[in-house]
Amino acid sequence: MSSASCIDVSLRICNLADHKEHLPTLAFWHHEEWLNGRPYVPERDKYYGFKRRLQVLRSHFVEQALPRSFVALYNGEPVASVSLVYFVFTERQKKSLWLTNLYVPPQLRRQGLGELMLDYALDYALSNEKEQEKLLLYTRDKEIFYKKRGWQAQGSGRVQGQNVCILSYPLASSL
Repeated sequence: MSSASCIDVSLRICNLADHKEHLPTLAFWHHEEWLNGRPYVPERDKYYGFKRRLQVLRSHFVEQALPRSFVALYNGEPVASVSLVYFVFTERQKKSLWLTNLYVPPQLRRQGLGELMLDYALDYALSNEKEQEKLLLYTRDKEIFYKKRGWQAQGSGRVQGQNVCILSYPLASSL
């Protein structure tokens, strides 16, 4: 086999706080995927959404373990993201740990990047969160993706006028 048949690539998952230059890219991705072009999102939220996304991602640049956003870099360029945040979904719930912002650009999907980011976030949560019994997420349309990876249906809700499925993954071995 000639050396021409091999290529050297570098894929790293990093704390976004260590690669702030990619913050606008991730904020743009998230804005486009979850806000822009959605008929159920008010126009003012679309306008302010990008700036708000920047602010929220910046709020993950903390010394504490959580909240945290991660970026996958392929040869130095961002190719995926995921975040772990504390969130209160309803007024009746207490603060919980949520997985959010799992994003892979459409042209790079179905290559394992989403699963890689999911596994990385799970490992990080298991190593850094000792008080929460489970990790939660909500999704409009990726329920099967998560269930294939061990997530369990927790319930349902509404986000931005859309029905969502709430899923959970255990963080503690005993309740």
